Amino acid sequence: MRVGLSSVLCALAMSLFLRAGPVVADSLADDRGGQDGYLAELISAARAQQLSRDPVWLALLHYKPGWWHHFVSEVDGPDFFLAAQGKTDPQAELEATLAGFFSNRTEPLTGLTAQCRFRARFHWLQQRLGFDKTRLKIADCPEYAAVQQEINAGGLSVIFPNSDPNNPAAMMGHTLLRMDRRDQTERTRMLAHSVNYAALVGEINGLVYAWKGVTGGFQGRFSVVPYYLKLRDYQKIKNRDLWEYRLRLDQAQVDFILMHIYELQPSWFDYYFFSENCSYHVLSLLDVITPEQRLTGQVKPWVAPVDTLRLLDERGMIGEVSYYPAPQTVLKQKLAALDAVEIELVQTIVADGLAAGRARLESHAAPRQAAMLDLAYDYHRYLRMTEGSGLDPAVSAEERQLLLARSRLGISTPPDTPPARPPRPERGHDTSRLSLGGGRVEDQSFLHLGWRAAYHDFLDPTAGFTLHNRIEVFKLGFRYEQQAEAMEFDELQLLDITSLTPRDVFFKDISWHLRAGWLNRLQQDGGREKVFSLSGGGGLAWAFEWPQQTILYGFADIAVNFADIYMKGRLDQWGGSAGLLMQINPVWKLHLSGSELHDSRDRLPVERRITLEQGFRLGRDLALRLSVSRISWLVHESSPGRASDEAVLSLHFYH
Repeated sequence: MRVGLSSVLCALAMSLFLRAGPVVADSLADDRGGQDGYLAELISAARAQQLSRDPVWLALLHYKPGWWHHFVSEVDGPDFFLAAQGKTDPQAELEATLAGFFSNRTEPLTGLTAQCRFRARFHWLQQRLGFDKTRLKIADCPEYAAVQQEINAGGLSVIFPNSDPNNPAAMMGHTLLRMDRRDQTERTRMLAHSVNYAALVGEINGLVYAWKGVTGGFQGRFSVVPYYLKLRDYQKIKNRDLWEYRLRLDQAQVDFILMHIYELQPSWFDYYFFSENCSYHVLSLLDVITPEQRLTGQVKPWVAPVDTLRLLDERGMIGEVSYYPAPQTVLKQKLAALDAVEIELVQTIVADGLAAGRARLESHAAPRQAAMLDLAYDYHRYLRMTEGSGLDPAVSAEERQLLLARSRLGISTPPDTPPARPPRPERGHDTSRLSLGGGRVEDQSFLHLGWRAAYHDFLDPTAGFTLHNRIEVFKLGFRYEQQAEAMEFDELQLLDITSLTPRDVFFKDISWHLRAGWLNRLQQDGGREKVFSLSGGGGLAWAFEWPQQTILYGFADIAVNFADIYMKGRLDQWGGSAGLLMQINPVWKLHLSGSELHDSRDRLPVERRITLEQGFRLGRDLALRLSVSRISWLVHESSPGRASDEAVLSLHFYH
């Protein structure tokens, strides 16, 4: 009887809620097939070839060097191991696996025998040991055959939806795999299946979410779903461009990866936002076909999706690359092709219906009517997609009216000119950064040393990133005061995010920023004090394309500061900030910003700061930066108080 894919996946999905204990090799060797000595022969041959130390075996079991053991598997679900000590003993797990192949015993999670449950292990060991089919009965495994037939994989693509600061789990982007069908075309690519690795989160508050994400408190699992369902999720996120990278793999490699995905899916890993995340485990799947260079061993302790893409590019594994702009990007381009009167008319049609704007619409030339109706229809579809309907193929009544009016014009719709393809994300600067520089504050000189783990700020080279997002994680800085001949701690920013989402007549998004970390903050008396500061705010941003690419923004801000110098150890502040961000040319960027913060109890002076920063790209991974700033303390309006000026020139090395 033919087994359907849905029934197989349902059976595998049971592993999301159940656990099974390990099965000891001895219990699997009780069957008569293992008692004729053939199992002992296979184990002897495996030991002679040292298969338990073979890079493919280590990759299949996700073994890495451990602190207390020679090897520890990164897989944390006990159902993945057949030996009691299989998580830390490659040899014991290999021998238990061979013993399991002689058993008809089924596992409680999947109802499958070891041969059918661990398809990649069986395939590889069969190749290396040449199983004698007269002495070891080979199972048919109809469940896997049904999955293989349904997916029909002929290739693999890495999918990269770009960074989303509004989603903590994807603030630096996301990566997943698509199993490309053998008969796939551009039009049918959405019918392929995607392989996604993600944390099982559930309903949880933000602080617990962050803590568990950093400490590995979530289970991470692989799921296999139709690609169009994942695409719907990302298209609902209206400002995320999508990149598709076809990998250079042969059919045997694709088949082997599918086998490995199949055997991994019922189990789980501890999920870590910054290390064992989606991008890391895309590489862990590819490790089984690149065992000698073990891709997961070549990444940083923290793994950003764009770094994964860069590694694959450097290894020559990326073939064809496709770019799909975000729905909002496409609509903004169409919006830019209309004048102010036409835009206002489109707004009326979308808000009040075609009848409300028909008379005014018909006063325009037919080509302009067509452009307005096309945009009105596209915007209707966009709203339905982003407000919960998803990729609904049905046409609403309002959309039907727009299509009928459009068809009566008798003008063919010219093909849409796609938005200009930006530089590929993996071709941008590396995400870690080392900074060396010097500066002067008042009459004292200093040297500066800084380092950032990830990811990108406003003045880093834009190519491969976006102008309007800043996401920095773990930024550390020191100063060497030349006059005092002493090294001083300057800052430790745990997180610094600014999401600028420019507004226009259609899109009314809110921009925001958040910063948390320690600062060696300059005080009014000229001294510096170590302060832990948590600050943030919300506001608005607007984009302009003339005379240069420019973003203007403003925020309402609050800040909470903790230090011994404050009354009761705490200072609460409120105020505002604004800025102008400009890409003057491909190598020169400018950021002018200002802020004013008031003590909520009116006991300390108002802090006012203005900063002008300029960044100059010298190469893909080299940049020069000049910053000048003034901070002043206002006792009250009639007394400007004290001010301090600072200038810093630094070189940034990206690695």
